[in-house]
Amino acid sequence: MDLFVEVGTTSAYKLWWNLQMLTNAKILLVPDEKRAIEFTCRDDHDDILRNAQ
Repeated sequence: MDLFVEVGTTSAYKLWWNLQMLTNAKILLVPDEKRAIEFTCRDDHDDILRNAQ
């Protein structure tokens, strides 16, 4: 699984585009040193990826 990290500010359009186009990846947004937001992109079969258990 690929990891895409965005530090600082990002546009809503760029985030939407990455969520639509990236597959089998995680997007980690780090707006400042106190917060982080993680998104999991869909895989090739349009299923949301789940953590291995």
